[in-house]
Amino acid sequence: MALIDLENVSKVYDHASKPALDEVNLHINRGDFVFLVGASGAGKSTLLSLLLREEEASAGQIRVAGNDLQRISHRHVPHYRRGIGFVFQDYKLLENMTVWENVAFALEVIGTKRSTIKSIVPQVLEAVGLTGKENRMPHELSGGEAQRVAIARAYANHPAIILADEPTGNLDPTTSVGIMEVLEAINRTGTTIVMATHNEEIVNSMRKRVVELHGGRIVRDEENGMYDSALYFPDTETEQKSRLEQTMRAVREINTVVTSSMDAVQSAPAQELLADDDPDEGVARLARSVHAGRTGRYGEAFAPAEETLTWGTGIIPAVSEEAEETEEAAQKVAVPAPPKPPIPPTPPAAESTDTDTTDAHTKEGE
Repeated sequence: MALIDLENVSKVYDHASKPALDEVNLHINRGDFVFLVGASGAGKSTLLSLLLREEEASAGQIRVAGNDLQRISHRHVPHYRRGIGFVFQDYKLLENMTVWENVAFALEVIGTKRSTIKSIVPQVLEAVGLTGKENRMPHELSGGEAQRVAIARAYANHPAIILADEPTGNLDPTTSVGIMEVLEAINRTGTTIVMATHNEEIVNSMRKRVVELHGGRIVRDEENGMYDSALYFPDTETEQKSRLEQTMRAVREINTVVTSSMDAVQSAPAQELLADDDPDEGVARLARSVHAGRTGRYGEAFAPAEETLTWGTGIIPAVSEEAEETEEAAQKVAVPAPPKPPIPPTPPAAESTDTDTTDAHTKEGE
């Protein structure tokens, strides 16, 4: 049985002209990492609110970790939420508490012993790269640090599920990398991550499961998926422009196929040239560069987690032994060695020939 099950779920708000969610069916297994993507108003935040039980579905059934959310009583909702961590786009930190107190508070409200809190909080802060900043106040933190505090608070009691609503929405690309590192590491421990985002670069580079929403419906559910925000637009003019761009892109792809069939040897350089000339292919080139080992706009940032995982402290490029040897060799070449003394010529070896023997006898006779 899936950890999260939604069967024909709909959500209609009062005075709304159309449903926020319309007959959604979704099944998420334990340990999955799922991106919820789609334009603003597609239903991403509504879906997360239903899973957190902040909202109730208008129709359908929702089961999370064995809990039927349509039948759960209000007094049991706090106990249900103990197994779920939530990360907000705007952090939601308590401004009058330090970093340590913000994380500890999440454990205090669920009745965790004080001795246990003193043991857990330092571990969690170390995990998200905030050791040494326990006594900082929220206004003294950068955006990335504040979001890591929010993640630490959500993960403090090791929940089965973490829901994240645009956790990188207020962050620059470099800072977003550290946040994604932390979420990836948490997911590797077995925690299920459901993250709503519209960041194409992150989705296309991470290559996780992608569930795309449009108009309250799931229009795509794909493993190792990617995201192109140009596919769905509420604005008719923009949608027509997007379709024209897709048509032109298809024409270019057909021309590339024809060219490759005519000259297979030169097809690869031709395709790379076409890709470089099209700015819309930038995200696709980023993903190809990352997974092919080449460096692109964020090539180093989205390298495999096994190589770059630093628990949110930033990317530290690893230097391989081969690279170190190459660097040492270059340094040795750069410093000219002192000239060696000339080697004296080697005298020719004496050879015994018939001619030499004859000459010797002639001299003796004289």
